[in-house]
Parts: sequence; structure tokens; C-alpha cells
Amino acid sequence: MGLLAGFIAYSQVKHEEQQVRARWDLVPALVVGKDLRPGETLDFKNLSSRSMPRRLVTSSVLRPESASYVVSQPVLMPLQAGDPLRMTAVEPPGDAVATQVAAECTRQYNTRPNASQVDASMEAIRARLAGAQTP
Repeated sequence: MGLLAGFIAYSQVKHEEQQVRARWDLVPALVVGKDLRPGETLDFKNLSSRSMPRRLVTSSVLRPESASYVVSQPVLMPLQAGDPLRMTAVEPPGDAVATQVAAECTRQYNTRPNASQVDASMEAIRARLAGAQTP
């Protein structure tokens, strides 16, 4: 009887362990290999791959196989080494608005690198560039 109870308990623990592991299944993600400022260009030397829990890798996080699509593209915002690289952080080729946003991000960063950046969100910058707001 005790052996049967032990087997049932062991089976339940193993089942729960599998469920927990499934939620934290690791997948490769493209990450920044060094700190980058707005306007700096991505290259293979400043990109890296890191395993991350699948549930934290959203559809906007780039995978290592996508690295060639972002190499030679400027970043639009400050990035720290180890940050997952998201599509929103990289200027798409030929995007004139993104070029303006990157220039504004660089200006904001250089003017007030330690200040709160609440008013320098992508939306605020785009609105300012479109003439909806004045700086």
C-alpha cells in the first residue's frame, strides 16, 4: 500500500515538473552584445544570441536567423548589452520617419542623458516631427 502511494506521489510531482518546465522552455533570441546609442549601426560584432524563456520572447523579439536583416541598420533608442533586440528598436531600410525619430532620440539623449524620458516616447517624438507639438 505504501509503495503504491509513493508511486502516485512521484508521478504527480513529475507531471507538475513537466508542466513548469514547459512554461519556461528556452528558445534562442537575438540580443545586443554591447551598449548602443541611438543612431549607432548594428553589425555582427555587436549582436549575440541568448537562450530566453519562450514566454518572454514575443513576436517582436528578433531571432538569431534574422540577424542579417538588421545588420547595417541604425538603432532608434539606447540599448544595453544583453537587451533582446526588438523590431521597434531598429530603423527599417528606407524609412524617412524612422530616420527623423532616430535623430530626435539622439538629440534628446545628448541633451538630457540622465533626465526622465517620459516626453521622449516614440509617440511624442513622431507627433512633434509631424508638427502636432512643439518641443
